[in-house]
Amino acid sequence: MLNSYDPELFEIVSGEKIEYYYHYNNYFKNSGELGSSCMRNDANQSQIRFYALNNNVSLIVMKPRGINSILGRALLWTTTDGTKVMDRIYVCDTKLISLFHRYASENGFVNIYNHRKWGTSGNKDITKMSPSYWENKYDKNFIVDLNYIPSKVTSASYKLQYDLHISRQTSINSSYGLPYLDNFNLLNSETSQLSVSTLKDTFKCSLSGKFVNQDNVLYSSEQVYDINSVRNINGSYQLLPDIVSLDDDDLEEDEWLEELDETEEQVPEITMTNNNNNDF
Repeated sequence: MLNSYDPELFEIVSGEKIEYYYHYNNYFKNSGELGSSCMRNDANQSQIRFYALNNNVSLIVMKPRGINSILGRALLWTTTDGTKVMDRIYVCDTKLISLFHRYASENGFVNIYNHRKWGTSGNKDITKMSPSYWENKYDKNFIVDLNYIPSKVTSASYKLQYDLHISRQTSINSSYGLPYLDNFNLLNSETSQLSVSTLKDTFKCSLSGKFVNQDNVLYSSEQVYDINSVRNINGSYQLLPDIVSLDDDDLEEDEWLEELDETEEQVPEITMTNNNNNDF
């Protein structure tokens, strides 16, 4: 079994079955990366529910014939364009990794590690999936729509929700109800999406309400700002005033006065008063 490929040993499950097969009680053997997975214990079941409640997440499992326990597993994500992407593979024996790769290839699944940047010397080796071998850089972005985000995320401050999108969610004991995420670990609550790279122009400036380019973000005191649109006055951020450019500088004075006369009747008279109650 370790040396021969049999597609009948693989199954794709979703919903509560994801929670079931993540638990160590349902491993055929508690060894290898599967047996040491940080999400295998009772305490992690509430975090794994994140996968179970999202429709675009499923799980590839490999089981011995006739036995309802697994030899390995890998998350399968369905992206916004319908692509199915296989995530990191956890197996009880490293010989099984190549079988997962073959199963993914034969079913048209994209292997995320074919798009992730190898971070060590030598040729890329997609049988080695520990983060120590890889950089958090990808040659393209993969995005997954979410229909469920934990309430601890959606009720958090705007700044914290922004941080969840620029800081990779790889905490074993997440306080936000999220599992350890290997590759799809940037959460954008503004668009309700997970991705492998940050999304541009998705968070709004707290003052202007306009989307902010990722490179221009400034955040302070639980707020997100567009650094090009605000100024700091005595510790308080305010919107910069809009500046209007006049395009008629080349008009002769007589022409300008003539145009003004033509439009004068259309402009209501306005009287402005300064603080000394003097009209001007």
